[in-house]
Amino acid sequence: APREGSKSVAASTQICSSRAEASLPPVITPSVGMPPEAAKRSAASALVKPPAQFMNLAMGTSMVPWTYRAGVWESKGGLYTQADKENDHRCIFKGNKCYNDHHKDLLRDEIKKILTTTDIDDKRLDAESAQNFADKIRKSTKLKDLIEYSRSVHAEMDAIASIAKNSGKSTSGAYLYSTTFPCHSCARHIIAAGIKRVYYIEPYEKSLAYTLHDDAAVIDPENENAETRQVAFLHFEGVSPRRFQSFFHTGLPRKDNGHALPFYKTTAKKVSPQYLDSYLDFEKKVIEDIDQLGLRDPLTES
Repeated sequence: APREGSKSVAASTQICSSRAEASLPPVITPSVGMPPEAAKRSAASALVKPPAQFMNLAMGTSMVPWTYRAGVWESKGGLYTQADKENDHRCIFKGNKCYNDHHKDLLRDEIKKILTTTDIDDKRLDAESAQNFADKIRKSTKLKDLIEYSRSVHAEMDAIASIAKNSGKSTSGAYLYSTTFPCHSCARHIIAAGIKRVYYIEPYEKSLAYTLHDDAAVIDPENENAETRQVAFLHFEGVSPRRFQSFFHTGLPRKDNGHALPFYKTTAKKVSPQYLDSYLDFEKKVIEDIDQLGLRDPLTES
C-alpha cells in the first residue's frame, strides 16, 4: 500500500537464507530503514541473478520518486530522502497527508453526492443518512483496499527500475527477495520483467496478484525447484531481517562499573517464543473463533 506517513523502521541490511529446504546460497536481503516521513507500510527488495554467483542486480525501497536534486533538474530519477531537505516533496511535506487515502475519501464524497441527488423508489436520502451510508461503503468494501492512488514507488518496482536506470543487466531469470508479498501492480511488472522467483516474508492482504494473474503466477508450489512457466511466489522460511537484532541483542546490561555482569544459562529467558503450530494454523483457529462468535462483517465477509 502507500508506504507514506510518519512511522520509522530500524535501518539494517542483513544476510538471509532462502527457504530452509532450498539448496540456494545466502543472499543479501535489505531491511531498509524508512525515515519518519515514509511509512504506513515499509518495504524493501533485492534482485539477484542465480544460480552460480548470485550477483546482486539491484536494491529497492518504497518512497516517493523525484527528478529535482542539487538545484538542477535531472533526468536520472530516484527516490526522495532526508538529504533533499527543502526540495523534499514527500507526502509529509506535501500537504502532510496520505494521497491514497485522500483520493479514496474523494470517492466516498462522490458516492454521498449520488445518494443525495438520486431518487431511489421515489425517495432521496438526507445528507446525514447519505454520509453514514457512504462512510460504510468506504470502510466496509474493497474501496478501503485501493492502492492505486499512492505517490510512492514500491520496493519491487524500484528494484526493477534501478536496473533499467543504472545498468544494462537483464531481469530475465532473476530472483526477487522482498520483505512483503508484492501488490498486484508490482506483480504484473515482475511477471513482465521475466523474474523467475519471488521470496517474500510478510503477507499482504490487499494484493490481488494471484486473482488477476493465476495464469502467470503460482503461490508456494509444492516443489519450488520444479521447472514451470509461471513465476513462483514463495514464502520465506528462515530468520527474517527484523529478527536478527532480537536474537543477538539481549537488551540487558553487560557490565557494571567496568566489570562484566554474570550470565547464568539456568535463569536465562528465551529470546523468541517457539510455538508448536505455524502461524497459518493460528490464523485458522482465529477465523474459526470469529465464525463461532458471529463477528464477520456481512458486507465484506471478513
